[in-house]
Amino acid sequence: MRKNFAAWLVLIALLLNLNVGLNISKAEQYNVPVIDSDSAVLMDARTGQILFAKNKDKKQFPASITKVMTGMLALENADIKDTIIMSRQAVFSIERGSSHIALDTDEKLSLEDALYALSIESANDAGNGIAEYIAGDSEGFAELMNKRARELGALNTHFVNAHGLDEPSHYTTAYDMALIMRQAIKTPHFKEIFTANYYKMPPTNLQAKEREFHSKNLLLNGSYEYEGITASKLGWTSKANNTLVTSASRDGRDLIVVVMNSTGHRGTYLDTMKLFDYGFNEFQEVVVLSADVEKSLPLSTEKAADITVKTDEDITRLLHKSVFPDSVQASYEILEGGSVNNITTKVSFQLPQKNTYMYEDLGSITIDTPVTAPANTLGSAWGMAGSIFAAMLQGIKIILVILLTLAVLILILRQINQARLRKKRMARRQNYRIDYIQRKINTRDNEYYHKYDDKDFNR
Repeated sequence: MRKNFAAWLVLIALLLNLNVGLNISKAEQYNVPVIDSDSAVLMDARTGQILFAKNKDKKQFPASITKVMTGMLALENADIKDTIIMSRQAVFSIERGSSHIALDTDEKLSLEDALYALSIESANDAGNGIAEYIAGDSEGFAELMNKRARELGALNTHFVNAHGLDEPSHYTTAYDMALIMRQAIKTPHFKEIFTANYYKMPPTNLQAKEREFHSKNLLLNGSYEYEGITASKLGWTSKANNTLVTSASRDGRDLIVVVMNSTGHRGTYLDTMKLFDYGFNEFQEVVVLSADVEKSLPLSTEKAADITVKTDEDITRLLHKSVFPDSVQASYEILEGGSVNNITTKVSFQLPQKNTYMYEDLGSITIDTPVTAPANTLGSAWGMAGSIFAAMLQGIKIILVILLTLAVLILILRQINQARLRKKRMARRQNYRIDYIQRKINTRDNEYYHKYDDKDFNR
């Protein structure tokens, strides 16, 4: 009996050791990147899904990654062949010792030259020149930057200048910079300019020699060779420390990495490459909502009317290899403000709980569903009231037209009848005159004949 008990203990111990070994091997297989940067985001550029996040909404000084927004706005609002004329303010308002290409007052250069200077040399004077050309002055350009940031959903961002030199109210977040970069890489010419390692700027009206630009970005100048880089911008100030925003593409997958407030220059690049490797190697694309799936949603709690929500195509997301696709939950919400003919539904995707290997919020989509049933059964109360009121107005218009038409007809018939009566009265009067005259004639003749008859008789 003791031998059997001892044997069971040995078997249990072996199983426990095996289980621990399996857990260790699984943990080793799915290592989460350990990064030194204070804030970081790994984003799927196609969908905006966050794959990895560290202090993603923490406000940080951006330094020269600000120039991603500057370059994007320039390309959105002007032609690269346009000519910029540098003002004294644009040239001399930057800090002494900050990066520049020695532009001078009244110097002329193309917007293209200024953008390459902005990207490769991180030229603050070129950034000021771009800002003044696009918006008239630096303050107006900052307003344009903030407006564009809000449009992109970068709600924790506030820009004061076009170059990124430290200002107390000039800040952004890793997540917001990823959103800005996501839009920037869609802009024509942006990738070409923000992946350039070298550029030769032609002479200007004030500079007889060519200017040559050489990138200090280690992902672009060959110091670190990483496959698939499509755009990158680095930054540094004493308050911001090292910042870097980069996009890369492999096998049809486009990713964005933002790292901020890194104390080590090379560590910034190492963090970036770690996150790219994680996104390219440890995630797989899965369908989280099939086009074959139909979801019936009640339009209101008071009425039994439902709406069927369905996507036109399969919705996919990137899941870490340790996450089962069936664990993704989809929640539906009918948004307010839809039209009478369309109902907009927001579908959000998330993991049921915080996950060690990936960010649990997988983002959302919106679906517009046409209304095919009568509006008074599908619309909101205001929509129904509006429809009824419109129908009443239309009915009143029709009634008014009918009444006006009847009034005109009655007036015409009345005029016709009055004309007929006048004609009859005139005819009656004419006949009366004729009869009267005839009677007069007859009376006179009778008197005449009687007179002579009497005479003849007397004779």
